[in-house]
Parts: sequence; structure tokens; C-alpha cells
Amino acid sequence: MKTFKTLIDCDGYALFYRCVDARRYHVIDFKDLYEYCGEDDAQAIGERYSAELSEIDLDTVTEDRVKSALNCRGWEDQETLTDLHLVESLIEYGCGVPLRSVLSNNRRLAIKECRIESNVLDDLELYEQAMSRPVNQLGSTAREYGQGDLQSAITRGLQAHDPEAELMAKIQGTTQEQIDMIQCEANPNEIPSDDPIAFMMGYMAAMGGQEKADLNATAIAYHIGFKRGVAVRTGIAEPVKGIKIK
Repeated sequence: MKTFKTLIDCDGYALFYRCVDARRYHVIDFKDLYEYCGEDDAQAIGERYSAELSEIDLDTVTEDRVKSALNCRGWEDQETLTDLHLVESLIEYGCGVPLRSVLSNNRRLAIKECRIESNVLDDLELYEQAMSRPVNQLGSTAREYGQGDLQSAITRGLQAHDPEAELMAKIQGTTQEQIDMIQCEANPNEIPSDDPIAFMMGYMAAMGGQEKADLNATAIAYHIGFKRGVAVRTGIAEPVKGIKIK
């Protein structure tokens, strides 16, 4: 089993890490809940120890998220910071890709289960499955969550007429007209992209007259779809057959 090193260990709170590949790190966020949130609250949870395995890929996390995490810690001069400083701030800011969560009354067992999971995910197929699984009520995948991408899950929810997705979309400023456009009939097999959801998000944003999203926070297929939507809206190109606007 590959070894984790200690990043922080104090007062019932610890961070352990290992470098998986280049600037991609697996981090175990360990808490003694008696120390961290009080014995009464911990007893209400039912277990004393919490261990959460997350991933931070410094080559894919957006600059805005890094800046926000560092500002939260008061670490504004990035030139003097190491990658481990960035990892620490991003984990504490909640930017980690969630991979495993363990509650236990056995400290060693909680940490061990996360270590085992980290090593299991060295298998690329299992890793991709973990990154593609939904991790919140909206249905964001682990990868989307780590990138701060709520829009993909909201769009999928809108297509499924999920009331919670509609509420989240409106909170983000999406108009009812735009929601109606997203809730169109679509056949992914006829959408000219290997990533039809992202393509459709860009396409529909352009068709609705929205501004293009940040390049660093969205998939390449989104921008291809946006360009196609602009061309369709301006009469330069034919509509995509797999996307029917109601």
C-alpha cells in the first residue's frame, strides 16, 4: 500500500496526502469529531471519527478557485507558496473531488479505509467510475464537483424537469425562457459530439443569447456547441437535428 505523508496533525484534525501523478494529490481529511465539533454533536452523529478521501489536481483546478481558497487563508502571494500550500488551502476551502467518506469509532480503521480506496483508484477504469459517479442531490459527478461545475448537473436536471434543478437555475439568474429552451427534446445519439451534454449546454446558451461561460470551467465540447449555436442563431448554419427546441 502506498504511503501517505502528514501535512497537518493537531487538535483532533489532520490532513494526510500522497502525490498520485504529477500535481494530482489524494488527501485524507481526518477529524476527531469530539474535538472538532463537540462531544454532544459527535454522539448525535453516532461515530467519533470522520475520514474523507478527496483529490486535488492542481493542473485542472481553475485559477478563480485557487485565488478564492488562498484569499480565505490570507495567502495572497502565490510565488512564495508550494504545491502543498495550494493543496491545503483548496481542501479546507471545500474544492476537493470527493472519493470516499468514512465514519467510525476506530481511528486507524477510518484512515485505513481511505488509504485502501486511494490505492484501489490507481486502476484507471475504477478511477474513471469514481470520478463519474453522482456526489450530491443535484447529481453532479465527482469530477464536476471538483471543478466547481454545478451547471452540468442543473442542465441535466432541467432536461428531466427536476423542480430542484429549476430552483437552482433561477437562483443563478436563469430566466424562465432560458429554462424552457433547455427543457427541449434531445437525442444524444444525433448530437455531433463525444460529450453531448456539454455540447448541448453551449448550444442552448448561444441560442438563448447568453454569454459564453469561462473556458477554464467548462468542457471543450461546450465551446464547440456554443459556436454552433451562434452560427444557427445568426442563420449561418443549420440547427442541430438532435436538439429540438419546444
